Amino acid sequence: MLGRHMKRLAKHSAIYGLGGVVSRIAAVFLLPLYTAYLAPEDLGSVGVLIAFSAVLVTVLRGGVSVAFFRFYFDSPEPE
Repeated sequence: MLGRHMKRLAKHSAIYGLGGVVSRIAAVFLLPLYTAYLAPEDLGSVGVLIAFSAVLVTVLRGGVSVAFFRFYFDSPEPE
């Protein structure tokens, strides 16, 4: 039974990891397309947008996790 769970965990982990690898490989192959069709000013705008979205995601994720734990522990106990 444990072997079956470990096999399932390995399969799901491989699929999850493969998604990250595929997206990075796709980004490398799309790089020539980006540089051919975007001006240097546009590439700068894209860089600023990516940096802003990374900061925004970090802030929003942190706020959600803190709020979740706060409301979980502050909620009244079930009777």
